[in-house]
Amino acid sequence: MAAEPARANWADHLLRLCPILIAMVWIAGVASFRDFAMQPLHWAIAAAAGFATLVVLRRLMLRQPTPKLPEGASVVKVSAWIALVFALITFVVGGIVEVAAQQRFPSDTPWGLRTLWHGACAYGGAYCVFLQRLLRAGRA
Repeated sequence: MAAEPARANWADHLLRLCPILIAMVWIAGVASFRDFAMQPLHWAIAAAAGFATLVVLRRLMLRQPTPKLPEGASVVKVSAWIALVFALITFVVGGIVEVAAQQRFPSDTPWGLRTLWHGACAYGGAYCVFLQRLLRAGRA
């Protein structure tokens, strides 16, 4: 019985780090699109900004109660649908930003791939955040 809480604790910690890791991959992709070579200092600044953002978001989310899911609703499916909404919004906004950025910072990577990258990274990050939040609410 003691092994189960330890496993859940590891999964919870890993799920907490996933949005930061996804943000780092997102930044790496955007830098690659623009042929920008990330130096160690750039990575350190991006990681520090990611952790700071995560701390602020966690404090804001803890103040808001998590809504109760309907009976029989799957936490995984609800998290996936919420993440899909975020991804679609990011896909549209990312596409507009990429059109504007192409004028000033040209890229050889096709517009569709860059836009898809924004949406996919937003999906992954949002999925991890909402899955962790809904799983924590289910345990409470």
